[in-house]
Amino acid sequence: MSRTLSKRLCTRVLPFALMLTLVSCARPHASPRAADEMAAAPGQVSTLGPQNAKAGALAAVGQASPASNPKAMPGADPAIQKWFQALDKAKGAFDQALFEAEQAIATKTAARCQSLSQTATSIDARLPGLRGVSPTAGAAIADTLHPLMTTMLSVADSCTKGDFVAAQTLLTQTAIPQQADAQERIDEILDGDI
Repeated sequence: MSRTLSKRLCTRVLPFALMLTLVSCARPHASPRAADEMAAAPGQVSTLGPQNAKAGALAAVGQASPASNPKAMPGADPAIQKWFQALDKAKGAFDQALFEAEQAIATKTAARCQSLSQTATSIDARLPGLRGVSPTAGAAIADTLHPLMTTMLSVADSCTKGDFVAAQTLLTQTAIPQQADAQERIDEILDGDI
């Protein structure tokens, strides 16, 4: 191999291959075999079998296995991912109910706020299950979501009672900022900043 080609390989290709390996190892849905093959040196085929592919990929980037890594990302935990996937339908219904409640408050239509109350109650009822999935991260996420659902219930209650001024104030001054803060905090928790 010529010196120029060797230098180009070391300065451009190897860092790119390492970056791909790091990215694929951080993504829980990435193929362990693909991560292992990307970790192999250019022009070489990995000698690790499929059962050792993940261990090889982790070793290639100098990391400990996830079980021994105390700072493992909770977002990569299959149990937490499964809980969030199970919540998808309820979350969609909640988002739709929140949209309808915003319209109901603006048009002073109390009956359209009932679904916000129902969907917020449904999500809040699922939070103890998250605590059971992960005592640390799950509990932190549940502790973040519970106050938000309580606020949403208060918005729905005010709207249902016809107190649209209070509902609008709660929504704009408390619920919406609280929702943004909760999402940011959940992202931090899933990234391992508990």
